[in-house]
Amino acid sequence: TTCLVDPLDSYMHNVLNLSHATGSIYVIDVESSEAVQTAVSIYYPELVLCLCAAVGTDTTNVSEALASELLAVGYTPILVRLSALMAQIPGLEYLSEIKGEDDRIRESMSAGNDIRRIIGQADAVARLALAEIHQHRARLNESDDVTVPAERHCFIVSSLKRDEELQMFRKLFGQRALLVSIYEPREQRVENLCRKIASSKNSSDPDAHKQIAEDLIDTDQKERSDSLGQRLEDVFQRADVFLKVGTSFRED
Repeated sequence: TTCLVDPLDSYMHNVLNLSHATGSIYVIDVESSEAVQTAVSIYYPELVLCLCAAVGTDTTNVSEALASELLAVGYTPILVRLSALMAQIPGLEYLSEIKGEDDRIRESMSAGNDIRRIIGQADAVARLALAEIHQHRARLNESDDVTVPAERHCFIVSSLKRDEELQMFRKLFGQRALLVSIYEPREQRVENLCRKIASSKNSSDPDAHKQIAEDLIDTDQKERSDSLGQRLEDVFQRADVFLKVGTSFRED
């Protein structure tokens, strides 16, 4: 069943109110924000930028904007997609061959749950990113030492679904690991997802897929049927910065 009040919508309304009241929380409207001022520094530490976004969120503009700003301040952005890394695991190659967008999302969720269950760790999927980071590190230094951080590089990890994943990155990378939560109103997320599902199935009626989209969004935010399932609600609120796409809060 569909929630009358979407948890992320409600939470972000509270965040905005607190931001206005205290000025202590950063909420950036991606569509209206101007370019950030470039900071000059003699040290460019390796960064891990973890993204957190609900299913259906249009993250394309956000990813492009982040990459552009990183390049502007002397960083090389490296995108690390956890869903793509799962498809490289023996036995899960079929994930990259799924055509239907709803089937792809559903099967990726199920595969993520299975990985966490088999490994016995709630952060198991996010740990796939560590091997990718190590490979890039090895290529960037003469000794092939994967423990040497890749200065002037920022790994953009997309996307986290559990709080344990964030805690793992913060434990290993300290202050160099940042969480960016990307928000888009539920109504727009449903519309985005309906459109993608329809396109993937050569359907001319996006609205016909609305219930499927609603169910996928609900499962993504909190999968109550599986203790090692999706828990986006729990990690989303722990962001260092919130990026907002879509219409303004006043219109929501």
